Amino acid sequence: MRSLKAHRQISTGIMFLLIASLSFSGWCQQIVKPWRSSTEIVKAGDTFEIWFNANSGQNVNDIELIGPYNKVIPTFTVLNQTWIYDQWSESTCNQKITVTVPVNAPADRYGLVLKTSQGDVTSLASVKIIKEYKKKFYVLHISDVHRWQTRNPEGNFSIPEISAVIDVANIIDPEMVIETGDNHYPNNSGVSDDSPKSTKNRIIDYMNGTSEYKGMNDFHAAVYTIPGNHDTPNKSYYLESGYDANNLSGPWIKTITKDYWNKNYGIQTHNFKYGNTRFMGINNSWCPDGGSGHAPNNTPNYLWQINDAISWLDDSNVGAGKLRVSFYHVPQEGVPQFYNRLKDHNSDYTSRLVLAGHIHRTSTNPYTYGEAKIFTVETARDGQKLSPFNLYQIDDETGTWTPVGNSRAAHEAIESKRDYDAQKIKMNYSKLNNGGSNNNSVSIINKFTFNIEDARVRFVMPKGDDYVVNIGSITQQFDGDDYRIVDVKVDLYANSISIVNIFPVSGTYNAATFLSQSVPDLLQGETAAVSVTVKNTGTTTWTSGDYFLGSQNPQDNNNWGITQVPLGNGEIILPNEEKTFSFNVNVPDEDGTFYFQWQMLQKNLEWFGTRSDSKAYVFGDASEFLDDCDSKIDWNPGLLSLTTTNKVQGTGALEFVGSDTDEYKKVFFPAYDAHGTKAGTVLQFWYYVSDPSQLLSSNQVEISSSGGPDVNEYNWSLSNSLSLGWNFIELNTKDAGKIGNPDLSAINWFRLYRVKSGSVTTRIDAIQLIGENGLSIDEFDNRKSFNIYPNPADTELFVDFTLSKSLTASLSLINILGQTVSQPINEQNLSPGNHKLEISIENLNSGIYFVSVKMDDRVFTKKIVIE
Repeated sequence: MRSLKAHRQISTGIMFLLIASLSFSGWCQQIVKPWRSSTEIVKAGDTFEIWFNANSGQNVNDIELIGPYNKVIPTFTVLNQTWIYDQWSESTCNQKITVTVPVNAPADRYGLVLKTSQGDVTSLASVKIIKEYKKKFYVLHISDVHRWQTRNPEGNFSIPEISAVIDVANIIDPEMVIETGDNHYPNNSGVSDDSPKSTKNRIIDYMNGTSEYKGMNDFHAAVYTIPGNHDTPNKSYYLESGYDANNLSGPWIKTITKDYWNKNYGIQTHNFKYGNTRFMGINNSWCPDGGSGHAPNNTPNYLWQINDAISWLDDSNVGAGKLRVSFYHVPQEGVPQFYNRLKDHNSDYTSRLVLAGHIHRTSTNPYTYGEAKIFTVETARDGQKLSPFNLYQIDDETGTWTPVGNSRAAHEAIESKRDYDAQKIKMNYSKLNNGGSNNNSVSIINKFTFNIEDARVRFVMPKGDDYVVNIGSITQQFDGDDYRIVDVKVDLYANSISIVNIFPVSGTYNAATFLSQSVPDLLQGETAAVSVTVKNTGTTTWTSGDYFLGSQNPQDNNNWGITQVPLGNGEIILPNEEKTFSFNVNVPDEDGTFYFQWQMLQKNLEWFGTRSDSKAYVFGDASEFLDDCDSKIDWNPGLLSLTTTNKVQGTGALEFVGSDTDEYKKVFFPAYDAHGTKAGTVLQFWYYVSDPSQLLSSNQVEISSSGGPDVNEYNWSLSNSLSLGWNFIELNTKDAGKIGNPDLSAINWFRLYRVKSGSVTTRIDAIQLIGENGLSIDEFDNRKSFNIYPNPADTELFVDFTLSKSLTASLSLINILGQTVSQPINEQNLSPGNHKLEISIENLNSGIYFVSVKMDDRVFTKKIVIE
């Protein structure tokens, strides 16, 4: 495995050197909060609180916040007061220190140093200063890393797995990272503190990193950690000395909480706010989690933690906010207790987003309980999951959230197993980013399949000048002890390369500011006149032939019939002048979503300036399919491929090869509304089989509204008489098996599995879920009035149907390979009335065929046999 530590950006490297040089005040940490398991997020100019255990006669003389490039000296007041901060351990603190951060403090993650009469007391990377609460921000979620545990004979991969996540996260720039338990074990509780394998030294490496790999303190984001059921000295709460299932608040819980968690991490519960969002984290795992009678609400086991959260929300300075996010380790039993107690106290307190761990999977994401959506994460333990993490985006203004990239919010930081240099997003600086040059550039390669908003780039520049960048915007620039630090935010498109150039203001540089654009209502296939107005805010003069307005999202796309709009012949645009580009676009005539966005570029040199507002145009009926199978996104198992050559419709079909039982499964977000009832809804799709003899009888097709199997589900068994090639499958919900109460207006799960006797290739395409209420009365009557005969047929086939209104229709005859062999009607405008078509089939081979009728955006299919 290659060293990641050596590949750090200089800002992270300097942070590591600084925090590594700060002294500790003994193994028993005196700062309880913020420390290790918790970070304080504080706006410049605001206050935060330190919980400190002062020794007898120990006075705090000064406080310093140590950043990678600068030092901040805040003011503070001390309140001497002893209180119990953890009811399990009965651990106490004796000082609350209120710290006021200077209003001009740069935004960064800082180490906290108390300068006391008995020496320095340090809490590394424990304070995150921000300038403002972001209107939208990311939350990154990891869990069940099981550091130092491995079941793989090739070695321990958990540390490098998370080191790769840290590299990726520091570009995506989440505001906080939440780790939901099973962080570190085995804990080697009997090993001397001097041993490299001791709990003490392993947790230091877990937080600070090793000589090769990064640790939790290397995240630029604030970090919050709660315990898992394995985060105890003996790896499980029920193995602890004195454990008593009948006394969950007995001495055993006091001992492990005080001597392990408080000693090594600090606090085990978290209540903090970010703008209008409230976060609540608890330890719900140090208790039995295997049955309904365990850890009930009326025991004191962790009820005190829930009550603390309620009291915190009741505080007039806190309140319910617009969104509550809770996080803990055990999702199953833990969700009802926390959720219901909050809701029963005040319905506005309900958590609508829950982050958990424990079950090591994302296939059930999101699991629903009441109004809450519960997400869990894959484990990084054995290096099998390509550095897994979850990512969510919260809209702090509206109190809403979305899983980023896919409905499960699940992602992998690297492209191939255990190749920790193959990160899906990387930055490459053209020069050393060490303050040695007054200009630089960075190439950001984003291989994720989703856009990243406000990714973070840090430039370390010489002092003595202000700086500008060609794209993105500068969020702050400040003089540190030795360098000028410039932080830039830039939007990154999916599967793209972005280049950010930085120049001194006193130099020559390109810059542009988008002012306005004019776009009329657009119709498919038409030519439309549009305009985009920008201002030259740089120091260069734009000249014809060198400067253009170019298409973006994606970059250099030809979706609108033009990729670059030139200046007029001989035209020049001086600094501070405005330019309106007026041009015609050809609106796409195919269905899909297309983005209208533009940006300035200098030919053969760089893109620069702010992009125009991105406008999405959706053409066609996106709701025609439950899934069109034109993309692998969100589909499992992970070994599925996408074939573009053997398909029924669209641009592709999903393909499975092998003998495994599971073939196709997906969680849909948002859920799909079939607009139908059990009596009148039909699930239909195309299913290809290369060798039906390999298929055994045990199989199932299922849809559900629970986000997973076996809850609120309809299910069917497929016939054992499938043909070689494409089969048209039509399944009626009225004939389905039923579990619970599936909601056809909120279908969010599909799965097809089949037991096999050997390897087989299957494909699936064009999955539709058609409810009778999704069709107009006319369309529904038309569907019932189609009469195709004779069946079986020999030389001729007749199709009778009645239309009550004019519409555009196509009729195709398709073989089992998915090939269209006859199309007597193609996009033909038909008038109301009775219609009868005669199709000659005498030149076709015997076998199974399908008649596919498309009326406007609705498709109906019927199987026929030609003899």
